[in-house]
Amino acid sequence: MLSGCSEMESFLSVVKPTAEKSPSTTLWVFTLRWGNWTRSTGILFGLLTLVHLWRVLEEGPGLATNPWYVLITLVAAALCVWAFRLLRIMTRG
Repeated sequence: MLSGCSEMESFLSVVKPTAEKSPSTTLWVFTLRWGNWTRSTGILFGLLTLVHLWRVLEEGPGLATNPWYVLITLVAAALCVWAFRLLRIMTRG
């Protein structure tokens, strides 16, 4: 919880753009915050995919016949790829 007026003002100055900030500064702060979130989720989905593949290798091909297991693995892999493509697009501009 933010206590005190100065902490709340500093929080709002980052979240809400003010007239004193240039648009490029606001875009940079937005990209930095969302870039960290995108990188973290991409890593988590990548780790989930790797753990699923590792488990299939360890337990045998029986797990690969479970449609829910395969679906979750493919969705996690797709979200990992999507997150890192989005991160590349965000840092380019």
